[in-house]
Amino acid sequence: MRQRRNIGGIVSVEIALLAIGLLGGMHMLFFTGRLSEARGRVQDIASEVARVASQAQNATDAKKQVADFLKDSTSNYATRACSKPQATVDTSAFRRGGSVKVKVRCSLALSDLALIKIPGSVALEASATEVIDTLRSGT
Repeated sequence: MRQRRNIGGIVSVEIALLAIGLLGGMHMLFFTGRLSEARGRVQDIASEVARVASQAQNATDAKKQVADFLKDSTSNYATRACSKPQATVDTSAFRRGGSVKVKVRCSLALSDLALIKIPGSVALEASATEVIDTLRSGT
């Protein structure tokens, strides 16, 4: 005669471990998706800031307009990607037919990305180059 074993307890442990693994995997997918979205937004900010800088009349105005744009955009979608974005503007080639390069850097709290509170932050950085129109007025 064969002896029957009670495997009901083992199955429920396996199901519990599988559920924890699936929830962890889903959380990781959610986290990486939000991080990717934040990086995309920082790249959008860099592109917009470079466009703003390229439309300025001179290099000094370009830097001022970038600072004003970032200050005004902090109430908009920029803060959803990161807090207090800072830009470095390279105007060494600022002339007709030249270009302006912008690098945007900011910090993003990891707790903003996850469903659970994770301590720490990650630095996000993006750069963009915009060509200055050859037919523009001014210097």
